[in-house]
Amino acid sequence: GKNKVPIKTKVTDIETFKKSCDESRAGDNSGLLLRGVKREDVHALVHGDFTMPAIRSAGAWPPVKHGSTRGPYGQTGTYGKEESWDAVGEQEYLTAVRKGWVQL
Repeated sequence: GKNKVPIKTKVTDIETFKKSCDESRAGDNSGLLLRGVKREDVHALVHGDFTMPAIRSAGAWPPVKHGSTRGPYGQTGTYGKEESWDAVGEQEYLTAVRKGWVQL
């Protein structure tokens, strides 16, 4: 990547069209607010749609997906509680990082 030394940071907020949101899904145009990272330190390798996760959770694989209490149209209930994480496998992800398709 652009930096030879990995940057350890924390995502403080997720925004979609300048509005704060609890989660972001595939196809959403979202931005991550990162603590302690300067704009010039960020380098995007991938533009457009991609299915590989760009950020790996610290700890377990796959990252934990928390169910939502609101449905896609605002209805309340147990929407999303039964859903599982639909990420790629760990080996596929590590291959993508090694080939430079995504960056940590």
